[in-house]
Amino acid sequence: MSVFLKPEFLISQNNELPCSGLFCSENIIDLQLELYFDSLLAGGTSEELRYQAILKTIVNKKTDKTFNIKLSKRGHFRKFPNICDFPPLRIHFKEKEVVGTEFEGLKKIKIVTHCQNNDSAFDQYVVQEYLIYKAYNLLTEHSFRVRLARIRYVDLSKTFPDVIFFYLFYRKPRKSGKKIKRIVP
Repeated sequence: MSVFLKPEFLISQNNELPCSGLFCSENIIDLQLELYFDSLLAGGTSEELRYQAILKTIVNKKTDKTFNIKLSKRGHFRKFPNICDFPPLRIHFKEKEVVGTEFEGLKKIKIVTHCQNNDSAFDQYVVQEYLIYKAYNLLTEHSFRVRLARIRYVDLSKTFPDVIFFYLFYRKPRKSGKKIKRIVP
């Protein structure tokens, strides 16, 4: 049995998502991430290690805000070097630095990265994943909140050239799994 939903049905559902900070805009956010790639890529798969980095928001091709952050690797499958050249990351913010910015209220946030450095298709997979999450947002408030970003990676050791990739911020819905189980049989 197939189920088809008309666009009118989706629009009429009034699934207004509560928005806060980073997830209130649909615009791509431009960022620059400065770090020592050698350390990050050589650091194994531990999620406990923290890597110093600088995150800059870019507006009209100029630095708008600068944050001293820490990064950690995360994930189950994509963090392994035999699967992905570049691991998914978690950004850890200093709460005082993000007050009054789109990152306000976030202590840490997960990001989906491009996975493979030498295959441009993987950059498009991040965009496709973003679109899937956005489509799911139309159907249910119990879906991940996402924001697409374009990031320039700058290797402070100058071992690797600067590169630009898309990546995806995401956050779990505020409802707990127990509440969702009561709604979805």
